[in-house]
Amino acid sequence: MIMRTMLVSAAVAATMATSAIADISASTGWEDTSADALLGVYGNVYDYGYETADPFSGSSSLFMVEDPVNGTPQGFCAWITGLSAGDTVTATMWMKGASNGVDNDGKGRLWGHYTTNDDITTYEGSASGSGDYAGAGGVWTQAEHTWTIEEGQTALVIEARMYSYGANNLLLGDDLMVSTNNDGASITLAGMIPAPGALALLGLAGLAGRRRRA
Repeated sequence: MIMRTMLVSAAVAATMATSAIADISASTGWEDTSADALLGVYGNVYDYGYETADPFSGSSSLFMVEDPVNGTPQGFCAWITGLSAGDTVTATMWMKGASNGVDNDGKGRLWGHYTTNDDITTYEGSASGSGDYAGAGGVWTQAEHTWTIEEGQTALVIEARMYSYGANNLLLGDDLMVSTNNDGASITLAGMIPAPGALALLGLAGLAGRRRRA
């Protein structure tokens, strides 16, 4: 009985270890200000870069400004390639919108879209995202979402979406963490210098955005 218990325990431990190895993760806190603050943008993102006055943690965070206020602009924060149907990708990110006590509060949420596996500038359809908003009231709150990759898709871009109202057109973001259960996938994050191969695939999408706010 003791030997059997030991064998069962060992099998459970091995299974847990295998599961842990299968997950890969990466994180960015927008601390490397020599890196592009975003991998790309869509919509009325007038300006973006590094904010030093009010980070969630560390010495800097991402900022995005919408102007004119119209539509739902997006900042591309992460790109996960080498995925297969049924894989899962989970992201958490702290967000803070502008709040002036007059206009409706600015806020954000995590969203996603698919690309081809070799070009972040392509668009292969929406991947949807969280129904919950984060950062309303001028308070840092955490956004979270898990995507299940659809049939025929191999790459996912994670977006920080802005919801601005009047003068409340600023969104801050910090401490993004991305994980996937596919240990053969690659994760490229904004706010960090990507590997040379990933940098080549990014092309012209993320060559701007190194400005810093006081």
